[in-house]
Amino acid sequence: MLFYVLVDLFNFLKILYDYKEEGDEDIIKAKEDEMQDQIVIYNEIVDTLRAIMNIFRHYKKVLKLKQKTKKNSPRGKKVH
Repeated sequence: MLFYVLVDLFNFLKILYDYKEEGDEDIIKAKEDEMQDQIVIYNEIVDTLRAIMNIFRHYKKVLKLKQKTKKNSPRGKKVH
């Protein structure tokens, strides 16, 4: 009878150990998911900053073209 109690206790502890491993896998998966979410967020931030930089570059080019056309326009020159 003592043998069966020990076998039963061994099986019980084995089940508890296996249950804990599944919990650890969930924690590891949650950490990996969080890391992937952070990577996606950082990539979105980089893309947004690049888009803003391109908008400013375009705006700067437009301003330069306006200044060039303003200097070259006939209204700016004096006629004698």
